[in-house]
Amino acid sequence: MPKAKPQTFRLSNGQAINITHWQIVHFMKSDCQYCQQFNPILNANAQQLGIPVFVYSFDGLGDSTFNNVLPVTLDVIGEFFPELPQVTPTDFIVNTQTLVAIPVSQGMLSATAFVNRLEQSFRLAEKLGVLQ
Repeated sequence: MPKAKPQTFRLSNGQAINITHWQIVHFMKSDCQYCQQFNPILNANAQQLGIPVFVYSFDGLGDSTFNNVLPVTLDVIGEFFPELPQVTPTDFIVNTQTLVAIPVSQGMLSATAFVNRLEQSFRLAEKLGVLQ
């Protein structure tokens, strides 16, 4: 199996961090107006940064931006929302090797605000020693 090509995320201080084994896990609902506004922003940012997006839907349905979704299960809710309100949209970064999940945002954000929150989450991962 070929090794994944290293993918980097450049922090505002110029430091490049390896995000090869990270993805965004996005929670949405097909009739959520904030999701309908935010999903294209998230998708464009993720494509620009080269980070995959894995999408769960609270109603099991996608939308025009994310039509390939998995329905949320009780296990998923227990894993991601033990202390967070179940609102949409909600995003996490997850390490695909260790399954460490770090919250990024809840609610509608601008593209700039989302990238800033993503940076904060990656900085937290680095501080916790789980960046890998």
